[in-house]
Amino acid sequence: ALWRGLLTINFDMSGDTWSPSKLEGVRNLIDIYHYLEHVGLVGRWVHVYRPAVRGDDPTMYFERLSRDGNRGIIILKHVAAGPVVVWPKGLNPANKYLVSYQESDQGESRTGADLMKSGITLNHQAAGELIYLNVPFHPDSRLYRAKPTSPADVRKASASNMGYPGVEIRWGPAHDEQWISYYEVARDGAVIDKVAKGTYFFDHSAGADLGAQYAVRAVNGGGLASPFAEAAGSVAATRGIVLDDVSPTGLSYTGDWKHEVKLQPAYAGTLTSSSEKGAAVEFKFEGTGFTWFTRLCGECGEAEVNIDGQDVAGIDTYSADDIFGVGIYSKSFATAGEHQVKITVLGKHAGPRGAGTRVYLDGIRIAR
Repeated sequence: ALWRGLLTINFDMSGDTWSPSKLEGVRNLIDIYHYLEHVGLVGRWVHVYRPAVRGDDPTMYFERLSRDGNRGIIILKHVAAGPVVVWPKGLNPANKYLVSYQESDQGESRTGADLMKSGITLNHQAAGELIYLNVPFHPDSRLYRAKPTSPADVRKASASNMGYPGVEIRWGPAHDEQWISYYEVARDGAVIDKVAKGTYFFDHSAGADLGAQYAVRAVNGGGLASPFAEAAGSVAATRGIVLDDVSPTGLSYTGDWKHEVKLQPAYAGTLTSSSEKGAAVEFKFEGTGFTWFTRLCGECGEAEVNIDGQDVAGIDTYSADDIFGVGIYSKSFATAGEHQVKITVLGKHAGPRGAGTRVYLDGIRIAR
């Protein structure tokens, strides 16, 4: 309910979280804001009012009305303790208004004159409730009946974004009679993310693989989804092998390592780390190369990479931002062969901004 109150302003942020349910709440909040812009309830020429209220603090209620007065929304910034009557302002007296709600499936058609005279009664206010006036197809509306079309011309390609490797997915916009809320991107049949704005996705996790099967579908404001459209690639690709950080085979740890599970942004929900100087992880592989995937953070430190008995790179994993699933180091070989790799925690950080020595392993992807 408090977050929905942000719809009264042009908010630029609403907090930072890795909680899946809270992330979905943020996505839904911004989706509603974008839809209000779409129907003329956000912007320079929108009228705003403080509606009259009985039964609660009137400063907790805010009204947005379109320039022509034909559409509106009343934003409830908290949950009232008891019944409330709200009198909207600025309506066209002779016009008919469909009154609908974000959380309730109730609805009624009334004139502007009646609404301004008799008000809207809320006997049991739901958390996050919003009152819509002639805005029937808002996000989460129960009036949607048809599915959107599938995205068009879905493509996948190897890419590098800000120096990190991955797979980019591009597609043409889907169509819905009312509103596209977001797109879902799937890899090998499992949804890995939602794209709430634009028609592009960059997969930079340990599972990012040009040989994987990517697909995209559209979801409209009513939650109805289109069929998945599979991504086509310009070249055939051989699947790599992923050694997850908690894989029972393939990785050998020495020293003090911490294993985390059910961590939403990490690959497969698991992440392993150590801040102990000298702690190491080793693996053997046969192939043409490998990529080490990590987490970057303000408390992250330095590590050393040793390949076939030779120290080849010092890696700094510090970042002011918290970023998961980063291919921090890659090594390619001219021909396929057997190799031994060791990653060692150095127990230090680089530069004055670093505050810790922790090094993360989210997975190793081996190219065959």
